[in-house]
Amino acid sequence: MNNGADGADGVSGPDGVSGPDGPTGRAADDPVPGTAPPVDDARPPRGLGAPYRRLWAAVAASKIGDGVMIVAIPWLTTTLTDSAFLVALMGVAVRLPWLIFTLPAGVWADRFDRRLLMVWANAGRAAILLVAGLLVWAEVMNLPALFLLALALGLCEVIFDNTTQVLVPAVVERNRLRAANGRLMGAQMVLGEFVGRPVTGLLIGISLTLPFLFDATAALISVLLLLTLRGSFRPGRPRPGATGTRASGPTDDTSAASDGPGEFAVSGAPGTGVAPEPGPVPSASGPLPSAPLPATAAPMPDPAPPTSMRTEIAVGLGWLWRHRMLRSLAIALAWSNFMSSAAFAVFVLFAQEVLDVGPVAFAMLGSAGAVGALVGSFLAARIGALLGPSLGLRVSAATFALTFLVTGLTSNPWVVASASALAGCSVALWNVITVTLRQTIVPDDLLGRVNSGYRTMGWGVMPIGVAVGGGLVTLVEMVAGREAGLRAPFLATAVLSLPLLWYLGRRLSPAIIREAEERAEREGAASAGSGSDR
Repeated sequence: MNNGADGADGVSGPDGVSGPDGPTGRAADDPVPGTAPPVDDARPPRGLGAPYRRLWAAVAASKIGDGVMIVAIPWLTTTLTDSAFLVALMGVAVRLPWLIFTLPAGVWADRFDRRLLMVWANAGRAAILLVAGLLVWAEVMNLPALFLLALALGLCEVIFDNTTQVLVPAVVERNRLRAANGRLMGAQMVLGEFVGRPVTGLLIGISLTLPFLFDATAALISVLLLLTLRGSFRPGRPRPGATGTRASGPTDDTSAASDGPGEFAVSGAPGTGVAPEPGPVPSASGPLPSAPLPATAAPMPDPAPPTSMRTEIAVGLGWLWRHRMLRSLAIALAWSNFMSSAAFAVFVLFAQEVLDVGPVAFAMLGSAGAVGALVGSFLAARIGALLGPSLGLRVSAATFALTFLVTGLTSNPWVVASASALAGCSVALWNVITVTLRQTIVPDDLLGRVNSGYRTMGWGVMPIGVAVGGGLVTLVEMVAGREAGLRAPFLATAVLSLPLLWYLGRRLSPAIIREAEERAEREGAASAGSGSDR
């Protein structure tokens, strides 16, 4: 969904953290539909701990800057061209890195210290923005340079956002993940759109240079806040609240047996089966630590040689594709993001020509969505507990389809703002449900790669959606006029959202999600028992 998140993971718009991370057993986190929400989810953010507060502040600072660029880049584009296709192509440049770099970013998140990875991503972002600000100030910015700028910023965003999601379980107790994700989604959408967008409108009114300098400053503040997190944040360390070591072996709902002789492994890449004693089976990212060996045990095998990035990517993608529930969720996300990206491909032109708004009002339209996201981020844990993950996802998708229809039929900016607020609430609900499911089901030593594979499927289609949306506008404009062309993507998306509701009900039913959660819990208990026997 494309109104400012995970993403729509996602649900994305325009859809998504290190410390002692490690493979761990995980209990199902979502209560049975109809039960009361956990008491923990009602706690204020400070109940999540000081490391989480530092992470939250760093992400918040970064997302304020992101909100500035969401407005500044398309607005700057319209000063260089009035072509709907070229404006849409700029959106392709912003989202193309999600297709190209998400999988490598997942490998990096499983290889390196996750906090430092986020630090370097935002340090690079600050440097890029300072150069861009100088080009705009000198009045030498052109479309090719702006395309390169969008690609570079997109790369930094891919690394930062993907690593943020896999870092959260390292700083928060397992039973607090849903509340932590809700607060983080609130920061990402609310501060980015409710603060960043209005600020951009004011800055553009003064000078087009200021938004770039503002975002560079925000990125540097985020870097300083991340540096206050203490400790090592490499993957493979015990998590807060973990009781055992979770195997990274196959958890396929349909064909796990084809990958090896055993379903549960002490450690190792998918398909290794139960590790022979003594010593652990090396994983795709290297050997994992084990308990001390008995005095009579044979020497431990030499550490596995470093594996190639292609091999590590294949391990993560294989795990994701064999997991029926997560595979279906990734397909649903791709479907949603493709449509929403097509709808918003030329939203800046729709706002200027159909809604007849200026830069400040255009920025405020996004802020309306942030108001809904704020409400949704704080209520998502309770709504998810009340409805259950399956019904919650369908309610979110149906609400988003309704907002597309309303936007495509109206010329009133106030109506569009109201629809945007409702969409923001639905995006927050979708993201909190889906991110929490991934964090509680995927083993930590694979979380970076599986998360990046998931987001590649979900976000990688967005550049294609933007290009299709821009092409649809151009095609309809030639036949029925400019205004009809600008409305067409919203109306088409509303219609194409209906099959998604059927898909969600069939492939992500309550029984399927419950089975995946229970399987993850059993695997955690089994691997914890194996670890205690060693």
